[in-house]
Order: sequence, then C-alpha cells, then structure tokens
Amino acid sequence: TLDKPLSHNGEEVSIVIQGKMEITIGSERYELDEGDSIYYNANLPHKITSVGKKELIFISAITPPNF
Repeated sequence: TLDKPLSHNGEEVSIVIQGKMEITIGSERYELDEGDSIYYNANLPHKITSVGKKELIFISAITPPNF
C-alpha cells in the first residue's frame, strides 16, 4: 500500500488475483474483487489499497517498461 498517489509515464493494467483492491485514479475510486481488472493512463496519480479480509495479490503490467 502506498501512502500517497504516484504517477509515471505509460499505460497500466492490473488484475486482482486474491483479495479486494481499492484503486484511486485521479479523483475516481474503484473497488475490484478477485478476477477483476482495470486499465488506466499511468500519468494520472493512482493509489492502490487492500480493503478485503484476504491478503491482496495482484499483477500489474506497464508499457512502456519503467525500470
């Protein structure tokens, strides 16, 4: 969990493997359950928080790569 929103160049997609995710992108907030996915412009500030009873496990892919 991040303390504050972060932004970076590119596009990002995340899929929830386990648990429940709350993701804030800009001023919009979404709740994702296991099996849900979301695609967004990573230039917008975004923050992911675990809000379920299970540990949150998710996979994110970013393009172009930022490493």
